[in-house]
Amino acid sequence: GAGIISCHRVCCALVGEEHAIFEGSTSMTGADNPLNGKKRMKTRSYLFDSTYEMVEFGYTEAISMGLVLPLDCPVTVKTDLVEVTVMLKVEFTVSRTPITS
Repeated sequence: GAGIISCHRVCCALVGEEHAIFEGSTSMTGADNPLNGKKRMKTRSYLFDSTYEMVEFGYTEAISMGLVLPLDCPVTVKTDLVEVTVMLKVEFTVSRTPITS
């Protein structure tokens, strides 16, 4: 059977990205190019808040973390010219070897 992978740390962050959206072609130029389309280019990255919690395998049953968005932070929005996204990113630090029972 499959073993259990022990978790040692959980990290959470509220992050965001801003992309400029523009018209572009991938290879040829001209109106007849079937590959004409919109392109996205990352113009800004945000880190609003982050925290981590150490986990003691076998003893920690649950964790709770609080994150705060600033009052002036951007919100998730999409227009013809710009796209701004706010996301929750979660990372786990685990052992390389599983625990077999």
